Amino acid sequence: MKKRHDQVIQDEIIEDLKKVLQIKRKPLKHHLLGLEAEFMILDSDGYISHSADNILRKTNNIAKKECARNMIEIDALPSKAITGTMHNLIDRTQALTEIMEKEGYFLYFYGTYPGRFVPSMRRDDTYRIKQKIFRERFEIAGRCIGFHCHYTLPRGMFDYISKRLKTFVKSRISQSMVGSYNMLIAMDPVLTTFSQSSPYYQGKLYGKDSRVMFYRGNRMFGVEGLYTDFQDFGGLPHYKHTLIDMMHLIEDRFKEWSVLVKKLEINVETLALYGSVLATNWSPVTTMA
Repeated sequence: MKKRHDQVIQDEIIEDLKKVLQIKRKPLKHHLLGLEAEFMILDSDGYISHSADNILRKTNNIAKKECARNMIEIDALPSKAITGTMHNLIDRTQALTEIMEKEGYFLYFYGTYPGRFVPSMRRDDTYRIKQKIFRERFEIAGRCIGFHCHYTLPRGMFDYISKRLKTFVKSRISQSMVGSYNMLIAMDPVLTTFSQSSPYYQGKLYGKDSRVMFYRGNRMFGVEGLYTDFQDFGGLPHYKHTLIDMMHLIEDRFKEWSVLVKKLEINVETLALYGSVLATNWSPVTTMA
């Protein structure tokens, strides 16, 4: 019995695919994935503790400081596979937990602490500039902890001399960059859903993801957040069509930050503390040096 015409075509397609798969290809260039996790510090009674500096002196570089002394951060070694990065993050967290427990401290893993407290904000280096710009709202950064996922830029994308992104016109590198950027923006609702924080902020029940509400500060949330008046620096960005669009966004953001610094009569040379125009961005999707 003869095969039907469509079955013959299907068989031919399968044979063509087999031939394609047999062609030797160059191995793909692997990117590195890194993770960072921030934690609140609790004392033995469950209250917020401002003991980060004391703990950091005993951790042998397992952890590092954050914007407030009631917070501490762990960064995992970059890896080609998510499993390697996660294992390293878990190992470091376990090691930090053991050190802290011996001193009578504990890690708090959720986005916001349910009770009221006044964070002990740092005033050195770049923190001093942010405190002057955000004023009393800067304390919100000391009440919200985050989880960061870092992914390496496409090879050749970053200029290490100028500390800026390179401009590529109609290239696979620029397409990859824009595609990854837009993909992460699209993934934001999913990622925030699976990493929701405590529904409490400063002792008040909001019944939602209070970390996102108060840290990002979009007016649609109905609260006064850290970046309510500075959405270019902390809000979820819009999709971009081209690499040039992304470059304009980065340059415009840095110019706006420079204006804010000058208005406060801070020496504009202090912007060098950020190291790159890419460093004045704290939005959910960030291109960093």
